[in-house]
Amino acid sequence: MASEKAEKYYAELCAQLGKEKLEGEVQEKIGAYFGLLTREAALCLIAKKMGIAKEEQVVLSGIRQWMKRVCTAGRIARVFPMQEYEKNGIVKKSVRVVLEDESGQCTLVLWNANAARLFGEIGVGDAVRVWNAYMTREGELSLGAEGKMERLKAAPLGKIGHLKEGVHNIEGVVKEIFLDYPYMKNGKESRMCSFSLAQGGKEARVVVWANPQRVNELEIGEQIRIENALYKNNELQLGEFARIVGLSRKENGWSEGQVEKLEILGEGIVAQIGGKEIVFGKELAPAALGLKFLPDGVSLATAFRLKGKEEIGKIMGVRAQEEGGKLHAKAIERK
Repeated sequence: MASEKAEKYYAELCAQLGKEKLEGEVQEKIGAYFGLLTREAALCLIAKKMGIAKEEQVVLSGIRQWMKRVCTAGRIARVFPMQEYEKNGIVKKSVRVVLEDESGQCTLVLWNANAARLFGEIGVGDAVRVWNAYMTREGELSLGAEGKMERLKAAPLGKIGHLKEGVHNIEGVVKEIFLDYPYMKNGKESRMCSFSLAQGGKEARVVVWANPQRVNELEIGEQIRIENALYKNNELQLGEFARIVGLSRKENGWSEGQVEKLEILGEGIVAQIGGKEIVFGKELAPAALGLKFLPDGVSLATAFRLKGKEEIGKIMGVRAQEEGGKLHAKAIERK
């Protein structure tokens, strides 16, 4: 028996397309998926294509344990350190963030390419929307390989010389790193680190109380963003909820971005990812479509026809190398 939603889609699609044409499109859609698609799923896909089916956005307090394919939005209140896991020689990365809206807050877990976006592209204070997330048994909202994240609004950045007392995000260049300052706290020795942040000819002292080891990883001249910094007594003070994000380093040729365009190129695929044109050769072409390999009897052209549109808008991490004036993918990162 068709669900109430499918029946609603059917009625609206019939009104727009006519019954005969709609039935033809349903059968065509099922055939395109080798008969593996249900009639209801085919109706949903056609309804999305026609703009009839729209994602229903849920407030954070309305998300329940059993929910899947969740669409929600909120402000990033905190980002925890990146975690790495290795299984069967495959390294996966995840990061937890605290997402909040007017109704409450929840923990959102991001994986691999989406996780990497929290270390340069998206930060604390930004408003984001996520699609296709699901609730885990641990009560966390998880955004897997099929999920998408969009930044709705970037947090404002402060300017040195115009800062008022309070919490700020700010970008600048590391000008000078000072000596550590040891002190006693609750009978234990701790240390405070500090450095000078330059921005447009002006400088501010940054004092790091929590995670002072992060300062030892900085380099003079490095472009950074500081998030959740408390401006007080003419200093930017970094506590437990603050963090420093490097903006100017490249890690072994890896970069992340949104898949904007995909096209067949001979035995491979050329993709537009984060504004860069990257060529995926024969071996990595299936991976560009979210496949580990091409099934027996299925050509790259067929896989592209079935999967190509689904990949547009997703985030992909790519390690690319320039060859003959073009960037060629050498590895990709997905969940």
